[in-house]
Amino acid sequence: MKIWEDLKAKRHYGWAIFGLTIINLSIEGGAGKSAGVFFAALRGPEAFGRSAAATAAVFSAAGVVGVLASPFVGRMLDRMGPRFLFTVAAVFLLVGWLASSVAGDLWHLFITYSLIVTLGQNSVGTSTATANLAPWFPQNRGRALGLADVGNPMGAAIFAPLSGFLVASIGWRGAFRVLGLLFFAMVAPANFRFQRRPPNQSVIGGWEENPVEHPPGSPVADPNPNPGEIIAPVEAYPQFSAPLQVSQLLRMPALWFLILSRSLVTMGGQMTEIHLISFFLLRGYGSLQAAAIIGLVGFISIGGRPLTGMISDRWGREAAFTLGAGMHIGGLLLALLFIDGVSLWPLVGFVALAGLSDGFSGLIIGTKAADIFPANSLGTVMGIVDMGRGLGIATGGVIGGLLFDWRGDYTSTFILAAILFLASMGTIWLTD
Repeated sequence: MKIWEDLKAKRHYGWAIFGLTIINLSIEGGAGKSAGVFFAALRGPEAFGRSAAATAAVFSAAGVVGVLASPFVGRMLDRMGPRFLFTVAAVFLLVGWLASSVAGDLWHLFITYSLIVTLGQNSVGTSTATANLAPWFPQNRGRALGLADVGNPMGAAIFAPLSGFLVASIGWRGAFRVLGLLFFAMVAPANFRFQRRPPNQSVIGGWEENPVEHPPGSPVADPNPNPGEIIAPVEAYPQFSAPLQVSQLLRMPALWFLILSRSLVTMGGQMTEIHLISFFLLRGYGSLQAAAIIGLVGFISIGGRPLTGMISDRWGREAAFTLGAGMHIGGLLLALLFIDGVSLWPLVGFVALAGLSDGFSGLIIGTKAADIFPANSLGTVMGIVDMGRGLGIATGGVIGGLLFDWRGDYTSTFILAAILFLASMGTIWLTD
């Protein structure tokens, strides 16, 4: 296609990767925010009717899978390349969602959803997106990642209400099938056709992806064909003959503080996110209304994430992280103390605070990692950091469910989540 060839020859190819990143992250946002919808549906008598803790364990088990798989996913990105990884991820998403739709008991979902879906979802998530996109924009990576990260809330804004509608109209099994087909169609064709490795990152595995001739003026032959584009000269990219070994990375204190920050904030977020639909149902809202609220949070986040990236470039990663965590804490406390199913102002305040701070941690932690570590090791780094995210997912949802089963409300859950966010503010400032 002539238009696409013109893009490759005349424009910075990073913008093509930027567009693919938005698509991929919309899957993470859509699947993540839909989890609360399916949590409420799976607890119902028409599904399995188990306790809050037992049902939440399906989503927490996904965190365990994330802990175990993330380093391998990151290493695969470095070695096999994004085109291979993201195409395989699409197949896992398709198989996992379709298989989940025929689950005969709750434990079946631990295989189909917690394992298979999670492998696909993690492979197109924030960590791989950061590792793949950041090297294309070395001088403005906070802004670039913040803008691309709008895919996450776009997915939430679209798929959370859509999931609620599908569950209400065709049931949770039908919803699983529709989402599986949609996610596969969004990820597989575009990534297989257009995905490329970051610039100046040599192939270190045995798999060669779509070798092409690069004419003069293309982004590979000429790294800065347009002086106004956001791209650095070749020398600005870290040059290493081989990626850093895991043993070398694990000796770096910065990596451990990034893991701890990711773990704390994800645990706090998962404690409330999985149970948020149920929280609004208890406060007097209908299921479609609750799903629409989550969608509004995602809609507001479309503007919040680029703003977060810009603030992190201007004020620093730590200051932006602290601001995001503080806003998230404010949203939790506002919801807990004032949302009553009648008053409008606390609901508006919650949507604004939650939307503007949604996804801040993954964006800033990924950008911070890209500031510290070389491009050809960033996939491995983000895979290791994502183990902290997996640990948070593995524990947060179950802890929230246990607290609800014990107390009969979400007061303790929301307060503990706020404390975890507060602790994450301290750990991010310890990262070099």
